[in-house]
Amino acid sequence: MIMIDPDRIPVLDLFAGPGGLGEGFTRCRVGNRRPFSIAMSVEKERNAHRTLRLRSFYRQYASPSKVPQAFYRVLLGETPPEALADACPDTWQLAEEEALQAELGDDSGNEAVDARIRTLKRQAKEKAFVMIGGPPCQAYSLVGRARQRGIEGFGKDPRHILYLQYLRIIANTWPAAFVMENVKGILSSKLGNERIFPRILEDLHDPAKSLDKNVRSRNSRRYRLVPVATPVDDTDLFGHSGINPRDYVVRCEDYGVPQKRHRVFIVGLREDLSGHFEPLTPSHRITVRDVIGGMPELRSGLSPREATGDWQHAIRSGVSDSILRSVTETAGLSVSTLMRQALESIAGADRTRGSEFVAGQGSDINDECIRRWIIDERLNGFCNHSARSHMRSDLVRYLFAACYSLNAGHSPTLAEFPADLMPNHKNAQVAANDRSLFADRFRVQVWDRPSTTITSHISKDGHYFIHPDPEQCRSLTVREAARLQTFPDNYFFCGPRTSQYVQVGNAVPPLVASRIAASVYGFLIDSGVV
Repeated sequence: MIMIDPDRIPVLDLFAGPGGLGEGFTRCRVGNRRPFSIAMSVEKERNAHRTLRLRSFYRQYASPSKVPQAFYRVLLGETPPEALADACPDTWQLAEEEALQAELGDDSGNEAVDARIRTLKRQAKEKAFVMIGGPPCQAYSLVGRARQRGIEGFGKDPRHILYLQYLRIIANTWPAAFVMENVKGILSSKLGNERIFPRILEDLHDPAKSLDKNVRSRNSRRYRLVPVATPVDDTDLFGHSGINPRDYVVRCEDYGVPQKRHRVFIVGLREDLSGHFEPLTPSHRITVRDVIGGMPELRSGLSPREATGDWQHAIRSGVSDSILRSVTETAGLSVSTLMRQALESIAGADRTRGSEFVAGQGSDINDECIRRWIIDERLNGFCNHSARSHMRSDLVRYLFAACYSLNAGHSPTLAEFPADLMPNHKNAQVAANDRSLFADRFRVQVWDRPSTTITSHISKDGHYFIHPDPEQCRSLTVREAARLQTFPDNYFFCGPRTSQYVQVGNAVPPLVASRIAASVYGFLIDSGVV
């Protein structure tokens, strides 16, 4: 039986993915209190739902110290998540009731979600609750739009109007506040000649009317829409306060996330509630080194298309004297010297490719805030930490690119690659010459900066996510990407590695979500509803 925690504010999490937004809300701490709990989360994709359900299991316990060892056996790879159904049946049942696998927009999915919500509303009675989430965002992305076959193809993509399901549930449930997240490309997206974003703002302002134009909503059925990170005038928040659409963009690197991730967040506050919403306050920068610098060193594998054999030999044999001379001529002696030094270290290194669990201590994070957020002292290792295989020729490119970034402080573009290391693609030289969008197709995540945006594309290849240590010659693991997304180490991603990468890339960073949750809680307190 679904139960609402009487001491916490219930949260409905739609289009939840692996649960980044929900994790942020449930881990939000104000004083000694964690004010939010997930009452229902909804996700259609099987492996993301398994991840969501496993995390729900973890959250059923009052404190981390009470989580049973059976949970950690899953993280260690000793048992599958579903084994918890036998080990802890009552808790597993609660997790299954909280995390719903359903597709919004599908009739059966809508019926399942609506039935859950009716049950929750009966339990909640007059209790205030919050709704979070966002429709699938791939159709809004700049690259995704470029690949559409004209505006007709974009208009037929069902993903761009899934926010209507979000509107429908807002109109039917009337939450005290909601948080909607999407990619920045939504600001410039159009249907025909009409920009989508102003329409979405108008719809979210008055959800009932947006669904039925004949409805004349009372003021109490509308929402104030506030940017998360921009100070605003609470007296006039919709249409007349001079807010630019870009005010809704949150630069996550400004708020403690070690990643340059820019996303749109819209917070809706019920107009019958007069509380003040405090925008986020910028914090100090966290870098790639801060969160992955002390993790176990791994090596990549060799692509199955290449002959099996010794990884060290594959790299050493790929770096000829002529390549080193070319590097010296193109990038400078310091870069070729770094490559020689890395080759010497690689020759004497004894590294594994990692696995779904790698033993080791993870408490080497110097920043106290991020250390407390990420580290689980009970875990004593790293789950989802296995390196994938790469082509032999790409290993040498990764070596060069990482050494270049150590010397220059930024990742090289194709124009800065030696001719001998240029990819064997027809458009590579074109991209290098015109410095196009894809001229940085070999992108190193530089040690002393926030990373670039972790996207679902990391599941396809590692060229955009090269590890900054030249002695490892590989792309980031799922766990390293998850740390850059501020997922705690005990957040286990289910499914094959490709699915794990997709889940991490599509998620909201939990740390920034927790800061948004604190502002939402402040509004609810100021409004007197909790």
